[in-house]
Amino acid sequence: MEESPTARLPEKSDLTKLCSALNNEAARYIIVGGMAIIHQGFLRATDYIDILLLKSPENIAKVRRALEVLPDKAIRQAASNIFDETDVLRVGDEIMVDLMVSACGVRYEEAESEIEEDVI
Repeated sequence: MEESPTARLPEKSDLTKLCSALNNEAARYIIVGGMAIIHQGFLRATDYIDILLLKSPENIAKVRRALEVLPDKAIRQAASNIFDETDVLRVGDEIMVDLMVSACGVRYEEAESEIEEDVI
């Protein structure tokens, strides 16, 4: 999927909006990368939101529906079976979102026991 030429840097409000949509769909996901580091109180510049997903057809469908909250609906450009071909999908919408079924070789199932939940 091509990157949006008009994408802007994500803000905390983008993260909360996206997490709210994912939670409403009961999607299984973990925020990782720069936004997770920032939330922990460390300084980090990031151009996108990284999300590690459970790779199951049902969960991917939930995530796709949740990403419809983004204004350009760029998720519609991705094939429904995209994770059969790759572990990472960059969604270029108003903000950039990287959807991953593996992050540095770690899958959701391996990281699930380490999830720290927080209300923002």
